[in-house]
This record gives sequence, structure tokens and C-alpha cells, in this order.
Amino acid sequence: MSKLLETLRSKKLSLIVALPENSVELAKAAEAGGADAVKAHLKMVHRASGIRFGTLEQERPVLEEILRSVSIPVGIVPGAEEGTSPEELAELRRMGIDFVDMFVHFSPTYMLTEPTMGRMVAITNDYDSEYLYGLNRLPGVDMVEAAIMPKEQYGQPLTFNDVARYAAIAGRLAEKPIIVPSQKALKPADAEVLAQAGVKAIMIGVLSTGSSYREVEQAAREFRRVIDSL
Repeated sequence: MSKLLETLRSKKLSLIVALPENSVELAKAAEAGGADAVKAHLKMVHRASGIRFGTLEQERPVLEEILRSVSIPVGIVPGAEEGTSPEELAELRRMGIDFVDMFVHFSPTYMLTEPTMGRMVAITNDYDSEYLYGLNRLPGVDMVEAAIMPKEQYGQPLTFNDVARYAAIAGRLAEKPIIVPSQKALKPADAEVLAQAGVKAIMIGVLSTGSSYREVEQAAREFRRVIDSL
């Protein structure tokens, strides 16, 4: 079983760092700050940072070094529009990747039968209640990332309305841990209300962490301190 999934099931609230770039130093910074897991990326342009990530073969050396350098679970977004393949997922599994995360509308059906890596899918702002009901019934979905904010709201403060929407999703997806990414400019003080809403993990990215070693470590440490106090 995915180590991240085990963590989400055992802790009140967990912390994931979505790396601003595939970097050994930034992965180390996240772990030093207290992250429960880190997430890397392949074959996409990141919506928030604008950084372009290469193919598995291009990113393999740094991914292998990240896996050797940290003891926390390492996950990956294996692609967006370009998708992935059964062969690529098998290779990621052999490398030691703990979980994969893709937007649900790009996720191939064979991800549902992935045998060992945790399967996280990201929903966008076009979901509805009946859709969530269907998603909750799929045994091949382990975790759901609630990436529901439209791009024009990126970087804005978290609001009561946002938290209510996350709470509704968590209630509808009672069998799946919900992860909230920092599309909004999440602050450590937001951790308590997100936990009360039923969120199981906060995934902080460049909008909350910055992009340097010091910024990533400090951001992770500040979130960790609040999460541990809950």
C-alpha cells in the first residue's frame, strides 16, 4: 500500500509539498521542514508556476536522486494532456514512486488497476454532487485532490465559501481522503479550519512555499507546527 495513503488514514491532517521544480535540494528542504510527502511532475507546464517539466527519461536522473535523498514518500504527476502509459507507470513503480496524481479528465482507466502505487485524482471546478457520488464508488481511486479553484482566483486568500465547498466535497467523498492544494494562498493558520472541514492533507506549492530551499523549508516548518498542534 502507498505510504502516503497509510499516513492520510492515520493522521488528522497531513502535509504534502508539491515541488516548485524537480530538485533534490527542494525535496530535502520539504523533508527538513516536516513534510509527510513530496510530489514531482512530468510532461506538463505547471498552472501556477509556469515551469515546464520534461519526460520521464529527461527527469529520471533527478527523480532517482530525490528518491535516494529523502525518506518520505515521493509521488508524481506523470503528465497532463500528454498522458502516461502502462509501461511508464510500471517504470515509476520500479523506481519507488509512492503515488501518482493526475487530473481526473486525463487519468487513463488502467490507473484504476495500478497494483501498488497510491492513486490520486484531481477534480476541477466542473464537478457536481452526482459526479462526486460516482467518484466515491470507484475502488481504484484512493485519494482525491480538490483542485477546484479557477485560475483567476489563484493566489487569493482562502474564504469561508472555499472552505464550505471543501467540506461539501469531503462529505460526499467519505471513503476517499481529500487533499487541498494551495491554489489559494494558503497560510498555516488555515490548517485548523481545513481539518475541521474534513480535509485530510494540505498540499502546498509555489504559491505558498516560494521557490528557494530556505523558503520551502520555512513554509513546510510553519505548516507543520500548526498541524502538529491540532
